Amino acid sequence: MLQTSKGSVQSLAYEPHRDFDAGSVVDAFQAMLGLVRRHWPLFVLLPALLLGCGVAYLVVTPPVYVAQATMVLDVLKVHAFQQQSANSDQPEDAVAIQTQLEVLRSDAIATAVVKSLQLQNDPEFVRSREGLSDEQAQAIATKAVANSLVVSRVPATYAVMIGFQSHDPEKAARVANATVDAYVSDQLDAKFQATRRASVWLQDRLNELGVQSSGAEKAVADFKAKNNIVAADGRLMNEQQMSEASSQLASARAATAEAKARLDRINDVMKQAVPDASTTEALHNEIIVRLRQQILDLQARQQLFATRYGAKHQATLNIQDQIAGMQRSITDEMKKVAEGARSDYVVAQAREAALTANLTSSVTVSESTNQSLVRLRELQSAAQSSRTLYDNFLQRYMDAVQQESYPATEARLITPATRPYLPSKPNKTGTLGAALAGGLLLSFGIAALRELMDGVFRSAGQVEKQVALGCIATLPKVKRSKSLLLASAASPASVDRGSRRIVAATDSLYRHVIDEPFSAFAEGLRSIKIAVDVANVGKSHQVIGVTSTLPNEGKSTISANFAHLIAHAGSRVLLVDADLRSPSLSRLFAPDAAGGLIDVVAGRRNLAELIRVDEGSQLDFLPAGAAPKLLHTNEILGSESMRAFFAAARNHYDYIVVDLSPLAPVVDARATTHFIDSYVYVVEWGSTKIDVVETVLKDSREIYDATLGIVLNKADLSVLGRYDRHRGAGYNKKYYKKYGYMS
Repeated sequence: MLQTSKGSVQSLAYEPHRDFDAGSVVDAFQAMLGLVRRHWPLFVLLPALLLGCGVAYLVVTPPVYVAQATMVLDVLKVHAFQQQSANSDQPEDAVAIQTQLEVLRSDAIATAVVKSLQLQNDPEFVRSREGLSDEQAQAIATKAVANSLVVSRVPATYAVMIGFQSHDPEKAARVANATVDAYVSDQLDAKFQATRRASVWLQDRLNELGVQSSGAEKAVADFKAKNNIVAADGRLMNEQQMSEASSQLASARAATAEAKARLDRINDVMKQAVPDASTTEALHNEIIVRLRQQILDLQARQQLFATRYGAKHQATLNIQDQIAGMQRSITDEMKKVAEGARSDYVVAQAREAALTANLTSSVTVSESTNQSLVRLRELQSAAQSSRTLYDNFLQRYMDAVQQESYPATEARLITPATRPYLPSKPNKTGTLGAALAGGLLLSFGIAALRELMDGVFRSAGQVEKQVALGCIATLPKVKRSKSLLLASAASPASVDRGSRRIVAATDSLYRHVIDEPFSAFAEGLRSIKIAVDVANVGKSHQVIGVTSTLPNEGKSTISANFAHLIAHAGSRVLLVDADLRSPSLSRLFAPDAAGGLIDVVAGRRNLAELIRVDEGSQLDFLPAGAAPKLLHTNEILGSESMRAFFAAARNHYDYIVVDLSPLAPVVDARATTHFIDSYVYVVEWGSTKIDVVETVLKDSREIYDATLGIVLNKADLSVLGRYDRHRGAGYNKKYYKKYGYMS
């Protein structure tokens, strides 16, 4: 970065031509206008070219009509004769919908459409049938139909748009509707085939399951028979027998206890002389009961007779004998009853023992049977599972048979395609608009790319922004006059006129201000003269050095013309060729010079005898001297003798213009700051790179500080107006034509 009194060079790297604040909308708009102004041929030619291409496209492109049909994939269906089967592929989500879209785009659907409408014979789909078989023509037509088919989903719905584009609007509608029909038929056929395959598979599976179920049930029956497991009323026989044996044993034990109790009671009664009433009633013996009643009656008569006749009376004794006889009869009868009760008791004991033995045997058999029941239950569970599976598959088989009889599809057409009346392609407005927009965008892109890749100086504002130096003048590129060139070639380089060496003829390029005093080039050099006169009032600007960044930027041309301009105005001017490495002015103005600046500084020659004079402008010229490939030229320029020479020359001339070497390739110009008052820095317009200039000025601080400004040379005035509106050829001709011709 350069820090000087003139300002600061903010960046020594190249930036595009931007004279605006990016944060300002107005500046941004102005920058865009500036970009258009600088590259307006691009913004005219490219949009015009693309518009022409768009028009040509519209002319040669036949119209294309698009017919659209709308189909819905109904997932909330209710079928009268169909239930949802296990192999149903309902599009219940986005993935399923996308799958159906791919089916619609498939070659199978396109082939079905081709076959149904015989499109293989249509020239729009098969341009020529010559040499093609039916299969080949059908394949070509299928590919064409698939490429022209447009399938898309209506967002957030189960509706699908099926569009077909064709040059014939009627054909487009027919193909779109045929595509929907082909899809529905394909879905019906797919479901029918799937149901049929499912039915066959289910039938085979049912046969297997039937065999398995029968085998499992037979295994259960065989196991029961083998292990003598018989069931009645849902219960095993041994369980029923055990239950009955237990019940009978309980009854037998109760009967035995009852018989024993009765026998014990009878034995107790037999010990009594006359059994009491409760005992006899318990015995349930009518004879004993009657005999006892008779005894009671006789005992009552005996008591009566004993009272009446006395105990010893024969009648009383006879009644007593009768009572004794009846008691003997009761005793005999009691013995019979006791014998019967004893017999019942024995029988009850025998029956109880038999039932106990039977129950024990049943328990033993039941334990063996219970062990077999574990295996039996396993067999029964397997048989039940087989039967259940068989029943389920049988139900599915029946459902599949019903679906095979009543196939249905979830897709249905809700809006058939109709004949379109306006072509969809080509879109005239869209095509021309896109061509124009594309041309403008391409123009902006190329223009921006060109500016990014440009990297050279093209405007005064750019000079001031990049290197913080004023742009003194922008000089147009001038051409040599052919007549003067011929005269220069025919005349000697210089002649003697008395005591002076006169430059007889020169290249017109180096005296253009004399030949064309009202040209834009001359006007620009006058700007340099004014800048020299008004810069830093109070400081001498008598010795003016002209340098550049690189060779061939026109510094020697500007030096010569600037010196001619000042001299022609009446000032005493000395033009010194101090480019000791490549003295181009010396070769032009004094090619035969035997000495020059080097000889004067060295003290070998006198200044007066080496001066060349231009008769037209009275300009004095001092050549560099005949010293080709001179070593240490920077030491010569930086010497005290060189300073003394220019100090002496100041007394004889109003202005001394010094043509110096360029700064980038050699260092000679940097050694001149001790005798040069100010510098004019020449930059070739549209050629010299910005970063090179910045680097050179950064390395040459003393020259930078003493530089009056930069001169943009060799500008193309026809293009300059795009970058600097006030310096272009159109601007000059518009405002300066009243003051003379501006070349």
